[in-house]
Amino acid sequence: MESWINGSGRDGPRPSRVVIGAISASVSILFLVVFVTLVVILVRRRKQKIHFNKDTISSISPTRYSYSQLKKFTNNFSSRLGEGGFGSVYKGTIHRNGVRIPVAVKMLKKSKQVEKQFMNEVATIGNVHHHNLVVMLGYCVDGIKHALIYEFMENGSLDKYIYGIKRSKYGVGDESKLDYKKLSPKQLYDIALETARGILYLHQGCRNKILHFDIKPSNVLLDSNFSAKVADFGLARMINKGHSHVSLTRAQGTPGYGAPEMWLKTFGPVTDKSDVYSYGMLLLEMVGKRKNYDSEAPDSSQVYFPEWLYNKIERDEFPILTRSREDLDSVEIVVDEENRNAEDMKATERMCFVGLWCIQHIPSNRPSMDRVVQMLEGHVEIGIPPHPFPHTTSPQNMY
Repeated sequence: MESWINGSGRDGPRPSRVVIGAISASVSILFLVVFVTLVVILVRRRKQKIHFNKDTISSISPTRYSYSQLKKFTNNFSSRLGEGGFGSVYKGTIHRNGVRIPVAVKMLKKSKQVEKQFMNEVATIGNVHHHNLVVMLGYCVDGIKHALIYEFMENGSLDKYIYGIKRSKYGVGDESKLDYKKLSPKQLYDIALETARGILYLHQGCRNKILHFDIKPSNVLLDSNFSAKVADFGLARMINKGHSHVSLTRAQGTPGYGAPEMWLKTFGPVTDKSDVYSYGMLLLEMVGKRKNYDSEAPDSSQVYFPEWLYNKIERDEFPILTRSREDLDSVEIVVDEENRNAEDMKATERMCFVGLWCIQHIPSNRPSMDRVVQMLEGHVEIGIPPHPFPHTTSPQNMY
């Protein structure tokens, strides 16, 4: 190269500056093209990793981890998300195939009942995958330490939004900066439908039918897009699809959501219709944005919301329902004339009617979950439900 630039001899011809400049420019352009190509490849790979994280997380089988690994995942349990009778939940991060996946680590208290629920949950939901069921990514059995690892749901549980529970974005105990999140009627309807699809999959989409037995707002989790996933399978039971009911040695579920037959055998056997009842109670709390039973309601007629709502519908006084936000302790139900529109009206009305069908005390009068989904989607006409409660005459069976 040096001999060519300097010429073949002392008096040989020399290349012009234009030629040298052209060569330099070509090399620069080539370098720029290579650099841009590498950047594009890296960006695409990163997008592919994010895509993997979001789209294939539901297909990951749960992995067994040690307690020391959990400490590493959670930075020595430094970020607690919540606690309850079962134990405490911490935020953490695990790595799968080079991808950082945020997780919720549920550390369980030591008791025979909690241990039984732990084994039950691993057995039922560990290998069940559906986009409206929370994904179990792992578990821990290390001496007396038991834990469950789930995908992290950014927006927490549904109860915080429908009851107007105060949420702090700035740390526990900071009462000066509180965030109140209000979901739109469209969001509530979507959450209701997604939850129903998750329960339907448990009943009809798995190899064995799974009965959840604890459907309630705190067991419906919301991701970053407020899409709903059913969680907490500690009380769930698997039954062969050839069987229609299960035998319980004692009452299960949460009072206020558990079906009558789960508490009293006189109402009949425990079947998938028991989940339908619990779902109906959940649906009505979403509509009323309050607990179904509230002894401190300002009007005695509103103490039991399902009955108040049924009486409204029976008198053809169906309202658009909102919760008063001026006083978060108030459970006043008001007609929201200002913000009503036809689409919201129709969705809310559909949720009310479906909820009242689901909470029929006679199990055979309740729709199946596939029927519930069809009713919510508007594919079938919904008749006015009979009075749900046992002090009335026996309603006709629509199904």
